Amino acid sequence: MDSSLYKSVATGRQLKYNYYYSVPALGKPVLLFLHGFPNTSNDWRHQVTFFKERGFGLVVPDMLGYGGTDELHGVQAQGSVVVGRLANYYPDRFLGFGFLAVGYNAPSDAKFEQFIAFVRHRTFQLSLMIQHFKFPTFSPLAL
Repeated sequence: MDSSLYKSVATGRQLKYNYYYSVPALGKPVLLFLHGFPNTSNDWRHQVTFFKERGFGLVVPDMLGYGGTDELHGVQAQGSVVVGRLANYYPDRFLGFGFLAVGYNAPSDAKFEQFIAFVRHRTFQLSLMIQHFKFPTFSPLAL
């Protein structure tokens, strides 16, 4: 990807975002490509070449904590989560969405306590499975 088309912007919270931007030809839409963990915008280089040659505009950011974008205290934005939220909050601003490798994850209306109980239950199951494999005589089925 042409490094001269990379730009950066600082937010009000003084976070620097690095992104690739290519202007669309007349009548062509702008495509947004978001990478996932643990990649960078460079992962889209083949798609950028393909669509840029056909006149599409492109916005390809480095997500939080990757490439030239600042890290936010250990927070790393994953592309599928961001795309999902864009689909939820701004569907009228997009023609469509594509999820590659990780599917759409709808926001949940479950209460936080239910979520914590679910995580604890799954962690307990995993702990039992690990103990079973460490100590073959131990059987979680006996509980």
